[in-house]
Amino acid sequence: MPVTLKKRKAEHLRLGELGEKIAARFLSSQGMEIYFRNLKLEAAQIDIVARDGEAFVIVEVKTLRARKDVEVRPELQLHQAQKDRLLDAVSEFRRKYHAEDFPIRCDFVEVVMGRFVPVKVIRHENWFSHKSFRKRNSVPFSLKTQKRIIG
Repeated sequence: MPVTLKKRKAEHLRLGELGEKIAARFLSSQGMEIYFRNLKLEAAQIDIVARDGEAFVIVEVKTLRARKDVEVRPELQLHQAQKDRLLDAVSEFRRKYHAEDFPIRCDFVEVVMGRFVPVKVIRHENWFSHKSFRKRNSVPFSLKTQKRIIG
């Protein structure tokens, strides 16, 4: 009988899944109700869909490992093509889940991992608006509110 070994996921995929799990727990601790994790739509995958009061919150999560003597900035890892797909996914979510009449906010959670535990988790509320996010030569982030829990 042949032996088959289960293939391990790549390190960066495992790190991303861990960051999304940490972000979901953090958002829940902030009073948000998590509706979906890794919601696959035609346009893109949405990391987390949550509800905060009356608003749906679309959350993009980026996770990186901490590095010695180098400031790690997960938000800089999101490229313009990813931003465009995310906006298309927000529009698709509105249509598919009949959420046209509900306010939708887009937040960004950055997770910086140490060896075994997160060393920094920051949530940026109202991370982007449709207009500022699509401008290729503008500052890509509209960081109105930051909530830091670790670091």
